Amino acid sequence: MANHVYTNIHIRFENKELCHKFASDIIQYEKWMKGKSDPDTSYWQRISKLQSEYFKIICPDVEETRGDYIDKLGAKWISFEDIDFDDTEVNLTINSAWSPAYGLFERIYNHAAKIDPDVSLLIDWEDEGFNFIGAASYNKFGDDFDEYVPTEKDLELLNDEDVDRSDEFYEMMSDRMADLIDCVLYNTSFTLNKTNE
Repeated sequence: MANHVYTNIHIRFENKELCHKFASDIIQYEKWMKGKSDPDTSYWQRISKLQSEYFKIICPDVEETRGDYIDKLGAKWISFEDIDFDDTEVNLTINSAWSPAYGLFERIYNHAAKIDPDVSLLIDWEDEGFNFIGAASYNKFGDDFDEYVPTEKDLELLNDEDVDRSDEFYEMMSDRMADLIDCVLYNTSFTLNKTNE
């Protein structure tokens, strides 16, 4: 069985009008997720249809094959799991096989930036077996990503036969994730990347 990589993608728009345009007009949240197209469909069927229709927009060149997904999207399969939005942010939760879907992240950013040049993406992921965790940031100043691979010493916290130290491990991974997010946000910040006038 393939390792699942659990990913959260936060798409932040400059204002609520642009966010609403993306959610309503582009991904058609109301149509697919509120069951207006067919009220008897399951949540899984609705979000799968939303994914399929959105992929037609941002991935018209990607065939639904393992090879094309790996080459163009970064993972051999991708599954949308959840989507919601508020005034200025769309939050998308996805699963992918074996690796983060770097190619998909870039496509989402490039497409959203056509609607809002000031849009930004903040992404975090973790492998289900904690083989790695990572974060990425995309905005008009550039993009950056960073990963952390737990060391053998880190993993000993999960494998201690005498004492359950799993809470220590998960707290450490949470701290590492916060550091990764801070790093990629700093590397794509306005102050770091602004051009000299």
